[in-house]
Amino acid sequence: MTTLAIIATAFIAVWLTLNIMAFMLLLWSVEPEIAHALALADLLHLPDDTMFVPAVVAAMATPTRLDDQASLAYTAKLACMAGYGKLTADQGHS
Repeated sequence: MTTLAIIATAFIAVWLTLNIMAFMLLLWSVEPEIAHALALADLLHLPDDTMFVPAVVAAMATPTRLDDQASLAYTAKLACMAGYGKLTADQGHS
């Protein structure tokens, strides 16, 4: 290997390491409440165009069994409806 190739390889390794460390610091700096809401949105596979806060609030207010696909689907449906503004506070789970 030439000296230039060794320097380039070392530079890329350092650059990747710094980027990974920066990403990990970003993850650790997220508040637990936000991390929980993001995990819930990811679990329910909410669409990107869904309004996040109403959808997650509706999902958190709905009793859900994580081992039951029908329960998850029902919660995801309610969350999407709330996220699109089609579910009001007086409606919701029964």
